[in-house]
Amino acid sequence: MIPRKRENIYSLAFRPRNTRKMLFCALAVFSRLGGVNFAAEEKTVQLAQAPVFPVQNQLSTLSTLMQGKITLDLRNIEAVDALKFLAMKTGMNIVVTKSVTGRVSLTVQDAIIKDIFDIMLRLNSLAYDKTGEIYNVMTETEYKALYGKKFSDSRQVKIFRLNYAIPEQAFNLLDALKSEIGRLLVDTESGTVMVMDIPDKINEAQHILETLEQKASIKIFNLKYAKAKDVEDQLKEQLDIKKAGTIKADERTNQVIVQTLPERMESIGELIRGLDKKTKAVMVDTKIIKLKYRNQLDSGIEWEGIFNLAKQAGINYIGSYPFSVIQKATNPW
Repeated sequence: MIPRKRENIYSLAFRPRNTRKMLFCALAVFSRLGGVNFAAEEKTVQLAQAPVFPVQNQLSTLSTLMQGKITLDLRNIEAVDALKFLAMKTGMNIVVTKSVTGRVSLTVQDAIIKDIFDIMLRLNSLAYDKTGEIYNVMTETEYKALYGKKFSDSRQVKIFRLNYAIPEQAFNLLDALKSEIGRLLVDTESGTVMVMDIPDKINEAQHILETLEQKASIKIFNLKYAKAKDVEDQLKEQLDIKKAGTIKADERTNQVIVQTLPERMESIGELIRGLDKKTKAVMVDTKIIKLKYRNQLDSGIEWEGIFNLAKQAGINYIGSYPFSVIQKATNPW
């Protein structure tokens, strides 16, 4: 092997000049290409050794995004279109399989994006897995076939329509009732309450809403002394704070109209009766006494005056009056 290599070198060295020029050009080209490859390899190494902070920032941004809030008004549209619209509005990366079907009706205001996403899935028995920043949405059957187990989210979704109950009052009660993984959405305009929680908590929420949905009673109170507008101003704030009902004043007839739950009507009536009382007044009785000044002093008893006072009090005296003993003083003032 070594003699052959030497022979090849010897033969190359003594080839014609043109051949040698071609060889030198080829070597120069290969040198340049080698330099480019070396630079590329060096650049690749630098990229491989670069820190991964940008990836962490992207994950942090995605987590922050899912906790953001959004307002939606979806009326009976396809689940695929609803997920597509959510992705366009929020910047989420969502991939949907061909088996995903269903419809979505959702009206929310300033709701957390992650809650909306979960509700859309639960309404149509869908599941998802997450790969990096991509949410892969599929049916629960596909999820079980892929992972060999059911989708881990045990929550259910139920929608309640309110006819009489006040949405804000319902929200305050249900928010204190829900579990740690439960979610609650209330639309005040349509009177809709959407609960996503474990089955036991949903049953409790249903019982509370049935109690609140007792038909509100309406009663008209006629006022004798207080002004209807004044009574409305004093009670309206209390009713609004407790979300216990409404009150409306009719200044023309001096009446107030109250709408609230039956068990609250009696207590509100007592408040109205307490306000509708006659204003206390102070009666001032005056007498005018006419005095006549003179330089004379009379002393004694004037019986006629005493019997006249007794007669005014309803006492009748039968008989003659005794003599009046009124004598002039010997010494004037």
